[in-house]
Amino acid sequence: IKITKNAAYFPVTSSIIIKYHVYYDNKEIGYFKLTEGYNFIDNMRVDEKFQHRGLATFMHDYIEQDLGIKIIPSEDLTDDGEEFYKFRSKKKWYLLSLSSNYSEVLKELFQIKENTVE
Repeated sequence: IKITKNAAYFPVTSSIIIKYHVYYDNKEIGYFKLTEGYNFIDNMRVDEKFQHRGLATFMHDYIEQDLGIKIIPSEDLTDDGEEFYKFRSKKKWYLLSLSSNYSEVLKELFQIKENTVE
């Protein structure tokens, strides 16, 4: 599992867009995009194969830690987004400390063994 972070400046809106990409076996399995200065995710995607395994929750926690913010739901959510934030607000996840090796956290999260995801 690999996480990358990119930022781009958009002069028309005078904003900086931050995008986190998540890769597994060199293939992007999800991304999370937000605008600097705001504490909500503008857009996110997780491949269907990796949904309902905690990846979005883990990435929200990761982004909060990385940017020093508390992510809140945006005002414009899809039905899936509403369900995600309802679940996230009810469930307290225990993974491993964010100071740990992220690859190990995600291997534990996805129960990855010998290049397979169960």
